Amino acid sequence: MIIKNSSLFSQRQKNFIVIVSLIFDIIIISIIAASLIIALTNDNITDNPYYMIITLFTIFGVISIGDLITIFRKRKSFAFYIIKRVKSKIDPFSKNGINITQQQLQFCEKIIGSKSNNKLIYVFGKENKGKTIAIFYLLKSLTINSLSLDEVPWFNKIIFIDCTNKKREIIDYILPNDPLNRMNRFNDSLIILDNIECLGKGFLDENTNLFASNKHSFILIEDTEFLNPMCNDTLANNALCIYHFKQNYISSIKKEINLYKELISFDSTTKHLFFALYFSTLNSFFVEKKQILKVLNIKGRTFRSSFKRIQQLNLFIYFPYNKSYCYCCRKTELKNIDKLFSNDLIYNSVLKSFIECEAIDYETRWLCLIRSSISTIQLVSQDIRNTLFSKALYDGNYSGLYNELNKAIGQEPNKMDTFLYEKAFLAFYIGNHQEATECFLKLLNRQPNTTKKKELMLHIIESSHGNPNTINMQMIFKMIDELKSYNDFYSICAQYWEVHISSEKGIFSCDDMSKIREKISSKSLECNKKIQRSIIHRTFTDEIRFNHILGNEDIYSLYEKYNEFLSSCGPSRREYYTNLYIEANNIHYLLLLNSVIDPNTSESELIDLVATANYYYEKALSTTYNDEKSKHATKIKQIDLSMMCIDFDFDKAIQAINQFRLHSQLNNVGVHEAFCETLLMKALIVNPTNLSNDFGVHIEEDKLKEICIHFENSKKIFEMFQNAYGIFRLQFIKHLLDLLISHEPNGEKTSLENLERLKIANLQYKKECKIIDYIINNKNNLSKMFIFSLIKAYPIILQ
Repeated sequence: MIIKNSSLFSQRQKNFIVIVSLIFDIIIISIIAASLIIALTNDNITDNPYYMIITLFTIFGVISIGDLITIFRKRKSFAFYIIKRVKSKIDPFSKNGINITQQQLQFCEKIIGSKSNNKLIYVFGKENKGKTIAIFYLLKSLTINSLSLDEVPWFNKIIFIDCTNKKREIIDYILPNDPLNRMNRFNDSLIILDNIECLGKGFLDENTNLFASNKHSFILIEDTEFLNPMCNDTLANNALCIYHFKQNYISSIKKEINLYKELISFDSTTKHLFFALYFSTLNSFFVEKKQILKVLNIKGRTFRSSFKRIQQLNLFIYFPYNKSYCYCCRKTELKNIDKLFSNDLIYNSVLKSFIECEAIDYETRWLCLIRSSISTIQLVSQDIRNTLFSKALYDGNYSGLYNELNKAIGQEPNKMDTFLYEKAFLAFYIGNHQEATECFLKLLNRQPNTTKKKELMLHIIESSHGNPNTINMQMIFKMIDELKSYNDFYSICAQYWEVHISSEKGIFSCDDMSKIREKISSKSLECNKKIQRSIIHRTFTDEIRFNHILGNEDIYSLYEKYNEFLSSCGPSRREYYTNLYIEANNIHYLLLLNSVIDPNTSESELIDLVATANYYYEKALSTTYNDEKSKHATKIKQIDLSMMCIDFDFDKAIQAINQFRLHSQLNNVGVHEAFCETLLMKALIVNPTNLSNDFGVHIEEDKLKEICIHFENSKKIFEMFQNAYGIFRLQFIKHLLDLLISHEPNGEKTSLENLERLKIANLQYKKECKIIDYIINNKNNLSKMFIFSLIKAYPIILQ
């Protein structure tokens, strides 16, 4: 949410500044007018041909022009001084039961006492530690301690942004289409971005120059569980202050409350308003007052009187710098409301109003729907429920929606049947494949509609095809055969899954993918559009991946077609996949390796390639497209790329790969687990500690044993999948390792012979064959460092 029209002063105070300024203007104009009258009525002067010049000198004699300019400039500051004297005696927070803590006070004093010209303030710490309230206090303190309005040019131009929802709107606002005006559009403004972690590190890095510039005033607030914030070194070096709100703070709130007791004492109107405020902040911290007036159909006077009573609970306050918004300052205190009031008539009537109100965003409406009673939910048509869910997914907040749904089901278990499809869908997109499969199977067993059954079978194939268990694979192929027998739209979808599963056995058929895309794109009337677009998208990503694995470099026409398809997708999805598949993967999987075996490529050019690929990975990860499953895989791809750096963080890489491997094991996604084992093998080989000035490349015996363990683990899984490429890739890396560690000519000769035999048996894998050819042709000039660099650059592509 973006709150643009915010000011240090209320409307009444701004009116006072205008009136004082007008009075000063009148005084100045009166002085000038009086001087002119005196001068022009003097007969001696008017008879002189140079009377105009004499008149001007006469006026300057009455009052200095410098004094006039000073008075004109300082007229607003005089009004500011009067307001400040009154305002300093009024604490807008204490009347709401909020007291500043010692840590918040120290933070404010540190900022005010700083002599630095830097303007960026970065605040971080765990949730609910008083960071945002501290910023509110800081603005108040800056107002009181400033000498004139010249010191706070942004007094009437404060922009407060809550990054927890409407992420696309926020990104478009900070990153407009016209980058030339971007650095100037926030001049003389103060921009506060709260919960900036919701937009990701990539967004922060992308806007580093904007945030760190001394032309602008930015305050960034990050919720984090870690000791270090996500800000980069440039931001840290250019910040006026980076302040950590630690765990051991004392609560800012004066009063502890019994929420149930307080709410039942409210009159009907106040209860309606309280529940409306709560529902409005399910996915945000701010509430727009006019939206509440519309939902509840009440007048502003009624809102003010009821909100005055609500403020006494210290849960909601007016946003101090724009009274058109309310701020939820104690969100954790509201966590039991649904449980306490699920049977309350007013609670349920307000829920119903939110579900039906088109002025409310779709995510909030769906979150209200899952909180409703079963009887209320049943009154909402299935089409509306589907629309709410589909549009709630727009920002890709899969984890948040999944957690909220689980919470609702936990409080009322009979909602499981009602929202089983939604639970399965969200579980799949956060990577819980096993849970998704179980839910989809339950739906399939109770579904009488043939078309719906076909859709569910496709979902089951999608969520379970990574499990190599014999019984599971038999179930999948049985479903594929059944779907193919219908000879309709769903049979083409089944053909896609047949080719996709073949790719997990090492069979990469680009032509088949292209033909399936043409077939499925031609369907227009009877098909499920959502599934159609999903399969078309999969054919593109699979075909691009096949070409990357096979080493086919002439695929720019495929990129163009994919780009055209993405142009019809949502902006965050389009941005994510463009940066990932077309930009980052192209460099990482094709260009980088070619550059390593090109003798004309300089070290600086390689470094630039790695940096560029990493930049696009970061851009993909910073988008608001939150397909958790895909983003986890993207982070592992980025880890693989990082191994090109001579001093990459080995421990961080191992930890990330092991986390992904554990998740793959929990969800029975064997092909991902084998990928992790292969990547661990590579990481151990190129560990920076294997390089030394004394020995060059040297891998300890215990590390070689560990490498062999990962080799065998990966090979076992690939054999279970009958994945020919996976086994070939393992053997290729193993032969390169043998070549790297061999110290005898016979050992090198054996390794070279093994590589040549491997190539002859697997000519379809052009990329590896090209590398083997280069090694054989240059065997007399090979250095250990070149083989080491080759392994570092060799990408482990997730099948």
